[in-house]
Amino acid sequence: LADSFNECEKLPWKDDASIMRGLKECGAATYNSLKAANPNAVGTFQAWALLNTRIWTPERVATMFSAVPDDKLLLLEMAIDQYAFLDCRVRSGWMRYPGFYGKRWVWSTIPNFGGNTLFTADLGFYANGHLPALASPLRGNLFAYGTMPEGMEQNDTVFELVSCAGWSDRLIDTDAWLANYSRCRWGLDGERTAAYWQAMRRGYYGKWNNDIPAKHGHFNWMLDPYNVKGEPYGHKEHQAALREMLALAREQGERANALFRADFAVQAAHEAGQVAELLLATRKPADADAAYRLLEGADAVLAGHPTHDVRRWIASARACAEGNEALANAYETNARRIITTWGPALDGYAARCWSGTVKDYYLARLRLVRAAREKGSNAKADVAAFQDKWIDGRLPIAPPAPGWTCEKLAEETLSLGRRFLSAKAKNP
Repeated sequence: LADSFNECEKLPWKDDASIMRGLKECGAATYNSLKAANPNAVGTFQAWALLNTRIWTPERVATMFSAVPDDKLLLLEMAIDQYAFLDCRVRSGWMRYPGFYGKRWVWSTIPNFGGNTLFTADLGFYANGHLPALASPLRGNLFAYGTMPEGMEQNDTVFELVSCAGWSDRLIDTDAWLANYSRCRWGLDGERTAAYWQAMRRGYYGKWNNDIPAKHGHFNWMLDPYNVKGEPYGHKEHQAALREMLALAREQGERANALFRADFAVQAAHEAGQVAELLLATRKPADADAAYRLLEGADAVLAGHPTHDVRRWIASARACAEGNEALANAYETNARRIITTWGPALDGYAARCWSGTVKDYYLARLRLVRAAREKGSNAKADVAAFQDKWIDGRLPIAPPAPGWTCEKLAEETLSLGRRFLSAKAKNP
C-alpha cells in the first residue's frame, strides 16, 4: 500500500520548506520501491486525496509528482462527480492541477458510496460531464474514462448511462437516451414513459446526494436513531414518477416484463420509504403506525426483486465457506455487519433498502425504540443489544408480510403521500 496520503487531514511536516522536501522525497521513495521490485511497474494514485484543497496546493502536488517519470504514474481522477456535487466550490483536480503535470490520468466518477440503494444522480452530468475535459487545453495526458463505484446492483439506469457515455465524444441527448433505454429494458415507449422520466429527472435523477438525508443516500429511518441528520427530501416529483409507473403497470398487466416488474418494485419501495419518512417526522402515533405498514409493504415487494433481498446476500456469503459451518457462520456475521453497523465510525454507511433489512432490521429497530421510550427504559442500550443479536444471526430473517403487490403498495403510498404535497414536514 503506497498511496500514502489518501484522506489525510494534514501532512507530517510543519513548515512549507519541509513539506516540499518531504513530498519530493516521498514521491521518489515510493516510485523507487516499485522500480526495485519491477523496473516496468506503473504506480497508481487516487486523486480522491486531492479533494482536500487545504493541504494540496498546485505547487505541492507538482513537487510530489516531479520525482516520477510521466509514463510510470497513472492518476485515478475518481471523483469528478463529487466536485460537481460541491457546486463547483472546488474545481476538479485535473483543472486545479493542470492536466496533472503530464502524468497519465483517468476521468472517472463514483456513482455510489457503500452500495446504498436509493435513487440519486444527476443524469445530465453522467451523460456529458466528461465532454469539457475532452475539449479542454488543460486535459494534459487524459488517458482513459472510468467509473469506480463502491457498490453496484442498484440504480441500473445510472450505470447503463455511465457505461454508454464512455463511448461518446459528442453531446448525448439525455431524454432521447432514456426513451431508447425504456424501449430496450421494458419494451415501452410513448408519452407516459416520457412523463415518468421527466418526473425522475426533476426529482431523484436531477440532483446530487446533498438532497438526501446524510451524505451517502439514506432515509433517516435507516440511520442510527441517535445520529439522524438532514430533513426529508423532495416529494412532489417523486410522487409524480410513481403515479406514472403505476399507470404503466396497469396498462401492461400480465404483459409487463421481468425488468419492468423489478424496477416497479424498487420505485414503489423507495417512494414508500419517502412517505414513511414524512409520516415518522410528525411524531404522531397514528402516523408512525401508517409508516410501519408502508415499510412492511416495501419489504414484501422487494422480496420479488432479483438482487434486493438480504436472504440472497447471506446465502452467497455462507456459500463461500464450501460446507465449513464455523466459517459459514463467520461469513454470515460479516455479511450482516457490513450492511448495518460495520464499525462505530461507519454505522449505516453501506445501508441497504432490501427485503429482510427493511422489516427485520430497520423497522424492528424503530419499533424497539418506540416501545422503550413508551416504557421509559434505556432505548439506546436496547438498540445496541438488538443490533448485536441481528448481526450475530441470533435473530432470523422472517418471511415477508403476505398480501402485498407493487400495485397495492404504490396505491397506499400515493394515498398517504398526498397530504405532504403542499407542506414540508420537519424532521425530528
